[in-house]
Amino acid sequence: MNMHIFKRNPATAVAVPSSARELGHRVESTFDYSTCHFVLTCTCTTRFETNHIDEALEWSEMHKAMAPLADQLSA
Repeated sequence: MNMHIFKRNPATAVAVPSSARELGHRVESTFDYSTCHFVLTCTCTTRFETNHIDEALEWSEMHKAMAPLADQLSA
C-alpha cells in the first residue's frame, strides 16, 4: 500500500495568540445544583451546559483555543 504522509509547512501555520484572554475570551464555570449541570460561560456570551466534568473541561480548552481563530474569520 502506498501511503503519503503530508507534513504541515510551518510557514503556512495559523498564528494563534498565546493567550485567549488577548481577544477577550475568559471562560468561567459554575455548578447548577437544581439541574446537576456544569455551566460554562465565556465573556463572548457563549454558554455550554453538561452534566459531565470531562466534557466541561474539554469544551473549555477547545473554546479557548478555537475562539480566537473564529474572531479572525469574522474580521
